[in-house]
Amino acid sequence: MDKTPFLELDLLNLNESAIRELCKLTKSAFNIDEAITAASELKYVGGIKTLLKKQIEAPSDEFVKYFFKELCPGNNFVGQLKNEFTGYTQRAIKEFIREEIETLLDEAAGRSKTKSEVVNPEPEIKPEPLIKQSEFTDDEREGYYILKSILRQVLDPARITYRDTASYCNILLDGNTWKPIVRLYFNESKSKKLEIFSKEVNGNRISDKVSIDNLNEIYQYADKFKAIVAAYEQPQVVAR
Repeated sequence: MDKTPFLELDLLNLNESAIRELCKLTKSAFNIDEAITAASELKYVGGIKTLLKKQIEAPSDEFVKYFFKELCPGNNFVGQLKNEFTGYTQRAIKEFIREEIETLLDEAAGRSKTKSEVVNPEPEIKPEPLIKQSEFTDDEREGYYILKSILRQVLDPARITYRDTASYCNILLDGNTWKPIVRLYFNESKSKKLEIFSKEVNGNRISDKVSIDNLNEIYQYADKFKAIVAAYEQPQVVAR
């Protein structure tokens, strides 16, 4: 028997995943081979989750050093640079988790709304096909191609991609969610907005929302789109 339990239950704070695993150990569902496999998976998956939580709260030197070597090859991981990169790593992890949660919530909201629209249809009337909010609309498609047209002056337009959600269409550089150029809020036909990204002197990413009456007004912000792309393309300067 392992000294570390593969499953811990808090009866005052049960969650669905724990209940599912517990059901596998009931008399009617018990299978020795499956139980051993499940125990191994829970042990290591739970351990990895615990380690990740610790790294988010207080990244270790070895954890931070992995990202440092990838992004700053040839530099020494010491002194002030080491301390600064530890902060960068902790912030990046938290921002990544927050952005992924926002995306999942947007997608879930889109699915929920679509489902609610088809409940209790009128009798004897065949409902028309519904358009999901997360569908890539004509306006979003045109806005996307306008962005590619603008930015083809400074880079290969194939590097401009999009990721559509229930709330907005995210225009990205190289498909990287950490490199957003602009978000298109076009789901409301009467009110179209652009969320344009930029970088401050200290490197923090910020955004500004502006309203537009028609898609041609996107061209008015061409310089801002080029500026954020240039900021992403600029190699990171690391002090020695």
